[in-house]
Amino acid sequence: MALIDVSSIIQLAYFGSFIVLMFYGQRIQVSMMLVGVKRNLGKLERLRKAAHDSVLSSALRFKGDQKAVESRIDRLTGSFAIQPVSMDPSGIVGKLEHILDTYDDNLRTEVKAIALAQRMPRLTHSPTRWKSPSARIRCTEWSATSTS
Repeated sequence: MALIDVSSIIQLAYFGSFIVLMFYGQRIQVSMMLVGVKRNLGKLERLRKAAHDSVLSSALRFKGDQKAVESRIDRLTGSFAIQPVSMDPSGIVGKLEHILDTYDDNLRTEVKAIALAQRMPRLTHSPTRWKSPSARIRCTEWSATSTS
């Protein structure tokens, strides 16, 4: 009976691992990437939740309507800017600048609206007080510009 030495066992293990990696290498690689993506998505979700809770608690310090504030914050965090796609590199900077400026203005307007709703809830949360929607909008715009 022949003895099996250590070098033949190592050679057999190397050959077996080569065969396994040849047939299942891509699957193993994809599953490792998916685990990394899931881990990073979990981190992003935890960061989003912490930021959402922080903004909500800061906005609710002024004793406002929690549902209205939460819906505005959800709408605000759910918004995004779509970047322009163009084959012309000379005009893309102006387009991108305009989109970012518009997005920034939108963000500032929403934050001011949330702050105003928390400071003066009767102006923005009682639509039955106003005779027409345009009067309500004008009053809200006036109060937003007068406090700035």
